[in-house]
Amino acid sequence: AKYMLCLHFHKGSAASPDADRFKFSASLVDCATSQIQVGTLQDGLDRNALRTLLAQCQPAEVVYSVANIPADVLGMIKRLPCRPQLSPLLELRGSDAMAARSTLSKYRLAHPDKFPEALQTILAQDGATIAAAGVIKYLEMALLAKRVLPIAIWDVLAPTFNPLQDGVARTSGISRRLVLDATALSALEVLETLEGTYKGSLLEYLNHTGTEFGFR
Repeated sequence: AKYMLCLHFHKGSAASPDADRFKFSASLVDCATSQIQVGTLQDGLDRNALRTLLAQCQPAEVVYSVANIPADVLGMIKRLPCRPQLSPLLELRGSDAMAARSTLSKYRLAHPDKFPEALQTILAQDGATIAAAGVIKYLEMALLAKRVLPIAIWDVLAPTFNPLQDGVARTSGISRRLVLDATALSALEVLETLEGTYKGSLLEYLNHTGTEFGFR
């Protein structure tokens, strides 16, 4: 699948500025199937959660706010072996949670019952709301909103991408499975070799499919 990833990075509160220092929210869009997953992840100084997300979903495009994205994250994305298209969204400002909620409210009125209960819990957080609204805004700018949003299937970010989520289950249920982080995926050369190439990776060795749908 080719994903579009919309990122929003949280800012620490005045009471505890370090608590949310590395936390971020993400919206993962598969336009081919109109599936949109939203979640919030707790990260650390090494950005392991973000690196794991990028390694597992291999986004073809990353949407972000110029004013919100940390410089080290932007540099990390630019250095990815399979570098995604970078799409800065000027309207996606980090502090504009009220505008994001207005965008989601308009979407709810036009398309009721799109957000499952588990996702509504996630969207109670400003960061997740901004990330979800960013997807809607970008799809509108790309003239894809009318094709994708009416039939979109919204859900909580899959546990495969967010293994550390606490107390939030996907509507389809969580299966127990081993999740490899970015360091393990790289060391084992699962998706790409240490040189950053697909050829020679474990996936390339196991891939005997003949169509893109089989590869999915």
